[in-house]
Amino acid sequence: MIVQDYHIKDGQSDYHLFGPELTAPGFFYGEHLVGNVSNVETNDYLYGGKELQQRFGVNLYDSGARFQSNTGAFTSPDPLAEKYYSISPYAYCAGNPVNLVDPEGNKVLFNDGCSDTFKQRFSEAVGFMNNHHTSYNLAKLEASDNVYYISETSGSTVYDPNTMTLYWNPYKIGYDNETKIYRSPVTSLAHELGHAIKHEEEKQINREEEYKQYLLEKDEQYDTKEERRVITTTEQYAAKQHGEISNNQVTRNKHTNHYKRASDKPKIPDMKGMSIDEIVSFVKAHNSTVTIKQ
Repeated sequence: MIVQDYHIKDGQSDYHLFGPELTAPGFFYGEHLVGNVSNVETNDYLYGGKELQQRFGVNLYDSGARFQSNTGAFTSPDPLAEKYYSISPYAYCAGNPVNLVDPEGNKVLFNDGCSDTFKQRFSEAVGFMNNHHTSYNLAKLEASDNVYYISETSGSTVYDPNTMTLYWNPYKIGYDNETKIYRSPVTSLAHELGHAIKHEEEKQINREEEYKQYLLEKDEQYDTKEERRVITTTEQYAAKQHGEISNNQVTRNKHTNHYKRASDKPKIPDMKGMSIDEIVSFVKAHNSTVTIKQ
């Protein structure tokens, strides 16, 4: 779906953010516009690709586990509500339908203990990635039958396949001590989503055990074959799409930094208080000064 101004467009119809189709100039809310058009096949799969149940005047979207009204609320509580006490059990996408989707009506991305600031930060990151065409793996995870979690961390951004949780640090700048290139938190997020989608793909074909063995396969340059795959594909694409590196640059040629002395580590300024756009601009400005090795 395409975000357009303050409403959503799916290519044929315009909607208010929570589902009512906008029926006339001025965008008032109401039922579908009925005209004198003949020989037109009715499409009941509308907002979010969900079926609009209109018989007997019900007018509810069938979202799988629950029905959703056009007020932005489900008609029954979230079966996972106990995990998200700060969010209404009837809310759709935690009240943020532009940056989050809930295909089955029973998925919420945030794990226990995530602060409101972190949730807002994650929404900001998803919006940024949507604008730069790098949120595709998140959309694939949302479309799956499995539940994946986003969790707040002050450490490194990493995906844990055992708990199907992606731990994201929205302020941490990645750095490679050979290329001298910085990586923004959104590029790190895209990197770990690359790991998560590989896990999802293997689960879909019942290759969970083979996947666990694959994660252990070593690579001399990148530590593991999985890190080589993600760094050389997903990470490079994201960094370029985010404008962090030029077409002649790479983020890194290995996975792990090795420092002889602690003093060799770069002193990166604190990113807290900066927006995603400001952090990416900082990363881009630094990387533009890095000499490309021939």
